[in-house]
Amino acid sequence: MKKVIQLCLLIITINTIAQETNPNHKIWSETDHLKIDDFQLKIENNSNRILESQFTINYESQGFDFLKRNLNHRVQNIFIKNASWIDVSKTDDIQYYLDYHQVQFDLSEVYARELRKSLLFNKKKISRGFSEVKKLHDEILAELAIERTKLNNDTNFGNDKEKLKVWKKNIQNKLVALYEFRLENTKKIKIKK
Repeated sequence: MKKVIQLCLLIITINTIAQETNPNHKIWSETDHLKIDDFQLKIENNSNRILESQFTINYESQGFDFLKRNLNHRVQNIFIKNASWIDVSKTDDIQYYLDYHQVQFDLSEVYARELRKSLLFNKKKISRGFSEVKKLHDEILAELAIERTKLNNDTNFGNDKEKLKVWKKNIQNKLVALYEFRLENTKKIKIKK
């Protein structure tokens, strides 16, 4: 029995280390915001765009997830460094555009938290198989794509600073409302009926 426990701990440790050490990924953090160096593709572009960022929300599922009281650690909101670019020929307002892409990353975190919440509230569906998890994941990604398009259109890709302030405030309010579904929370989450 002792060897089985040691083996399980080793697998968990390896899995955790593998998730945290991918040099091409930056996991969303309240304090570690996007920086110029996070955009690994350096280009010179003739368009008006200075930065382009790629995000993904990953879910790692295992057979007994439906028995758990908190699935936060299974969902990660990731900025993909080697798929995100910065135009090195343009340096005007670079910090402003970094902040704009951080707002997009924050918006992605809202939907990562929504997925964590949805998985917890749909545990019975998860027990039926991983296809249910994929369906919930796909629904959340579709909602995020629509909302990100609205953000881009409403703020003219971050150029309308007043509208961007409104978006930023609304996103922060949503993050606060979904606080218990942040990645770092390992406590049991009670489902309110």
